[in-house]
Order: sequence, then structure tokens, then C-alpha cells
Amino acid sequence: MVTHNSEAQRFESTIAGHLAQVNYRISGHRMIITHTEVPEAFRGNRIGEHLLAFAVESARKDGLEVVAECSYAHQFLKRASSRAPGAER
Repeated sequence: MVTHNSEAQRFESTIAGHLAQVNYRISGHRMIITHTEVPEAFRGNRIGEHLLAFAVESARKDGLEVVAECSYAHQFLKRASSRAPGAER
């Protein structure tokens, strides 16, 4: 389950007591994704993709453009750009 912790400016999920997260900042009409982190033991299970998809959907609902500073988020948005109009690099 993904939750939006707006106070900490992140989307997060706790897996077996470990925090996976996508951090962001808002600048004007943009959500800038600054960092994606998944605990090493859980990498390769598409958790980061799930968190990013949730973040992108949340940004769209708020009328925000999504921009990635994080390399993982940049690759996610690049792959998803044909399926997810409005997602930028």
C-alpha cells in the first residue's frame, strides 16, 4: 500500500518493516522527483515502479507536470511516456 506523506514530501510504502520511498519537491506547477529508494532486499520486485506510478497519478490529479532529477525516475518516465502523457524527463 502506498501512502502520500505530504509533510515529508514523499510517497512511501513499508515492506516488512522497511521504508521504500519516492521523494519530491513542488516548484510552481511541477512535481520534481528527487530520489527513489527501495531497500536492497526488495529491489527487483517493481516496488519503485509502483511508487512512481502512484506519484505520477497523484501529480496528474493535482494538475502538476512531473519532472525527474532522480535517474531511476527518469528511466521510468522515459519508458512510460508513450503510455502516460504528461510525464516529462
